[in-house]
Amino acid sequence: MSVETKALPLQDPAKLQTKYRLLEVAARHIALHGFEGASLRSIAADAGVTAAAIYRHYPGGKLDLYESTLGMVSNAVSAFVQGGQELDTDLISQVVAQCDLFWQFFAEYPNIAAMIVRENISGGPQGPSPYFDQHAQAIDSLRLILNQAIDAEVIRPINVSAFLFWVTTYVTNFHGCQALREAIWNPQDIPQAKDEFLTQVRERLGACTTEPGRE
Repeated sequence: MSVETKALPLQDPAKLQTKYRLLEVAARHIALHGFEGASLRSIAADAGVTAAAIYRHYPGGKLDLYESTLGMVSNAVSAFVQGGQELDTDLISQVVAQCDLFWQFFAEYPNIAAMIVRENISGGPQGPSPYFDQHAQAIDSLRLILNQAIDAEVIRPINVSAFLFWVTTYVTNFHGCQALREAIWNPQDIPQAKDEFLTQVRERLGACTTEPGRE
């Protein structure tokens, strides 16, 4: 059964802050213990609320938390795709800008990145990961945009599948696998990691290796 992603409605800022905190805490628990192993009571305690408060914000309980967390990712991916659909002749700069937003989203919500890493391996609560079901159309849209850019000779010929795989796994693993990141990156290099990532995006698309406005 496919799990539908949910966008958070506009509401009181304090309530919204609680909802986002619950989502990130739930993502961390699901990343660590899986959907079945994650406990609502533990999620509530970690978020500093009562279990009853979770149901006030998410009447469907743990599955509602899970769907809403995926909804946040879906919104981020939708923004990425929408930006791609609006690409002009400076396609490479537009793709880099969207990759920047993608990076910023997971930098702000590393626990969600960790949950997605687990999704890549184990799937969701109903079998095959709904994350992939929900994003198949988005991936197809990005693939179409990049293939059209190659045909129009806006970017050099690349393996589009390899590029999309690299972007998504690089970003989610960088932010979601803290132990791996710390084993590979020196602490002083981490603040520059995003710039290096965006430079690599440009290189893979066949552009110059410097960011706009930088020498």
